[in-house]
Amino acid sequence: MHHLDWNGTGRKFYLLDTFTGADPQSASKKEIEALNYFYEDNLDEARKNFSQWPNAKVIVGFVPGTLSKIDSKKIAYLHLDLNSRPPELAALTKLWDRITPGAPILLDDYAYRGYRDQKLGIDEFAKRMGVSVLSLPTGQGLLLKPA
Repeated sequence: MHHLDWNGTGRKFYLLDTFTGADPQSASKKEIEALNYFYEDNLDEARKNFSQWPNAKVIVGFVPGTLSKIDSKKIAYLHLDLNSRPPELAALTKLWDRITPGAPILLDDYAYRGYRDQKLGIDEFAKRMGVSVLSLPTGQGLLLKPA
């Protein structure tokens, strides 16, 4: 954000996170156990890290419930790291029409071991949209919104 002179761009940056772990309403027991084992409550640290950028919005809560707090009409970049199929598909579905043509969508655990159900859901979504997901060597997936 320093390199891009974020405050001078007029663009908004949104960080949506629970800051408490997985949503028991949408995640499986396995996902909850895996996520909550590694999860840290770092809301204060996140707010501190982004405090110098007034257009960086930290939104606390579970996706998809918090997606309505994104008031940008266009989205130029989306990084999903929800570690659970239902909220990732909900985010993609709700935000798809606002994602600008050519924008990258980075899917954090797309081909990572233990997240097969998530991958299959993303693949179904991509097929419906007429696009393909590029599987990266990192286990991530890359989707580009077509023109």
